[in-house]
Amino acid sequence: SQTSGVAWNAFIGCTDSGVTSTRCQITDQPHWKSDDCVTIAFFDPAYISVNENGYCSFGYNDKGVVVFEPTGDCDYSDAVINGDYGVKGQLTPGGVLELLFTSDGGDSFYNEDDVRLALNAAA
Repeated sequence: SQTSGVAWNAFIGCTDSGVTSTRCQITDQPHWKSDDCVTIAFFDPAYISVNENGYCSFGYNDKGVVVFEPTGDCDYSDAVINGDYGVKGQLTPGGVLELLFTSDGGDSFYNEDDVRLALNAAA
């Protein structure tokens, strides 16, 4: 488990409207992007599982990585346009969410040596 890495701004949450099934999302909007340039990954809670340490994770089970979609007015990379930009994450025992990103559909993770760390803003 990593104890250091690059801080990353994101919204991660799940909602249940009572009308439709629960839907989760992670919004990728690093500080260098404009407000109208975001990518959002919508995913079913079945992507969420418990890792070998007993902590929540997503993108690690047989569902695979969570894939982002272009949702704003932005010059998106080919990886986003082709559905190859994705993420997986797992909580550490210290409560930090480690995020790994892929631009090739999950064959490799380009920030494996520089894990993005998402802290709980509500804590």
